[in-house]
Amino acid sequence: MSHKPVPSVTISIIVPLYNEEGSLKVLHQQIREELTAKELEPYEILFINDGSKDSSGEYIVTMDADLQDDPKEISRFITMAEEKQLDLISGWKQKRYDSLEKRVPSKLFNYVVSIFGGIRLHDFNCGLKFYRKRVVKCLNHLIYGEMHRFIPLLAYWNGFAVGEMVVQHRPRTFGKSKYGLFRYFHGLIDLLSLTLLNRFRTRPMHIFGALGMLTLFPGIIINIIFLLEWIITQELHVRPIMIIGISLVTVAIQFFSLGFISDMILQRSAREITYNYNEL
Repeated sequence: MSHKPVPSVTISIIVPLYNEEGSLKVLHQQIREELTAKELEPYEILFINDGSKDSSGEYIVTMDADLQDDPKEISRFITMAEEKQLDLISGWKQKRYDSLEKRVPSKLFNYVVSIFGGIRLHDFNCGLKFYRKRVVKCLNHLIYGEMHRFIPLLAYWNGFAVGEMVVQHRPRTFGKSKYGLFRYFHGLIDLLSLTLLNRFRTRPMHIFGALGMLTLFPGIIINIIFLLEWIITQELHVRPIMIIGISLVTVAIQFFSLGFISDMILQRSAREITYNYNEL
């Protein structure tokens, strides 16, 4: 009795959605037609409310539910990933059908993220992305809040091969955009947080020690001035600047203590938890 070989391609299509009732049936049909035509089976399509992270499937593709992302890009993602041995591919909507007030902040945001992140991508916010399973497994514990927009950056920082591919952006057919200008402001704050965590997560004393030095030296200078005044005049009058000097030294001691405690916690965690890239 002969058995039909199981196809080696396994794809998870993950579609975060938020108030996209009008477009879901159309999008579902387009995805099925594209995957069936390209014989990319078996596959699964997951429609998940307001975002998802999944670790099943060898290939994982995320896309928006508003029909502006073309399901025909899926096969191109897989081809590019195999040819260039990429772990993550971010879509680039080179020609966008969005308003000017949305395009300009987006370009500025992507430019700033590229500078701070060290990897040049034109569209970090594009919902159409390709992942290998090992990327999702590695980054799963790092994604919280609104950090999903920095997944390409986190993947790059963790040693994965990241690229981008120009994708088709279609005009919106249903609903309206859910994004506003505050989204980019929050994104820049998150970028600052990520940058600090990436640079100092293995050496917290460097950041706390630097802050401690910045407050310690001015405090010491102020206190020395008042000490000399007391030695010379035998008088000492409490003034606001004296209180500031004492406070600066106190804050510096707190910064050094935080850095020392953070280093101790980090060393203990390193002994208990080991992330092995080769096991992904």
